[in-house]
Amino acid sequence: MKIEFFKETKANGKELYFTRVNSSFVDGSLEFDHDKAKATYDKIVANGGKMVVEEILESVEIEVAQ
Repeated sequence: MKIEFFKETKANGKELYFTRVNSSFVDGSLEFDHDKAKATYDKIVANGGKMVVEEILESVEIEVAQ
């Protein structure tokens, strides 16, 4: 898995930052502020390349009478 932190500079001088995982843009990672974008990148790295971490908070199985 390859996780990359990108900087893109537009012709008008505006800079934007984003993260790619295995060459795919990570939705929600685009920022115009370097520090915010870097914080998102760091979280993605810490989560093993995942932008979303799911947790089961409760679960129940109910027997259905036939």
